[in-house]
Amino acid sequence: MTLVGTARSGSLEEFLEYYQPGDVNRRFSGGETLIAHAMSNKDAVNRAAIANFLLDEGADPTWRDRGTGGNVLHTLFGRYRNNAQEVDLALLRRLLAGGVGVNEVNKRWGTPLQTLMEQAAQWGEDNAVHGYLTIMFARDDLDLFTIGQFKRPTYRTSWNFREVAPVQWGMVQKYVADHGLLVPESERDLS
Repeated sequence: MTLVGTARSGSLEEFLEYYQPGDVNRRFSGGETLIAHAMSNKDAVNRAAIANFLLDEGADPTWRDRGTGGNVLHTLFGRYRNNAQEVDLALLRRLLAGGVGVNEVNKRWGTPLQTLMEQAAQWGEDNAVHGYLTIMFARDDLDLFTIGQFKRPTYRTSWNFREVAPVQWGMVQKYVADHGLLVPESERDLS
């Protein structure tokens, strides 16, 4: 195992065998930091333990991939099918409090919310996605009209998935109404 390998697939104990304090915000060969690698850990408990340790050590949660523009939320939400647990919801809250960008666009997945919506549409809406969505929609800084995945905004992504993921479409509609957002002409009457 290596430092990056344990961040991606090990436990906190295994990770600590390789970790040195100067590594906390070090960029590795692909430009990723350890917090970015930790988000790829498939085990929710290990992912949260390593990420929370790194945040305690001063890791910058605002890391962005230089090539795709993705951030730690894209990776965390991309792990949705791995049964998000309460530790993931607590981690999400902490990442958001640390300033991670909720509207940043990944060239492949769009905004973090689009990443989550894509996963929910593919794997089904359940309590885990509800938790993520509830936390995300509690924010006042979501931009549902930023152009993201497939040159469409999050609003349209949700509308496209409204039949397979009706809860998220309802949350989008409520967010728009509660925040007095004006739906652009291009997004009206999508039928």
